[in-house]
Amino acid sequence: MDRMPHENESLRPMLHEAHESLEDALDEACASKPAEQETTGEMIRLEESLSMAAEAAKRAVSIRRRLRDERERADDRKDDGPRNAEARGP
Repeated sequence: MDRMPHENESLRPMLHEAHESLEDALDEACASKPAEQETTGEMIRLEESLSMAAEAAKRAVSIRRRLRDERERADDRKDDGPRNAEARGP
């Protein structure tokens, strides 16, 4: 099906964006001071950064799974192709 490569291409930029968002959120969270030195406001910002990191990680996992599923379906079609052609005959 022609749809698969197109979907795969559209997922790659989304995966890249999810990875970048995850990296940015983790960088921000890791740059925080030790918890006992944080103000309440800084801890709220840390919580928000960690929440953003969790959401970005979930997006990345979901996209990776979709890409894997598409790759496996494409491989299955490649494997089935010659057998189906032989079964149909000349």
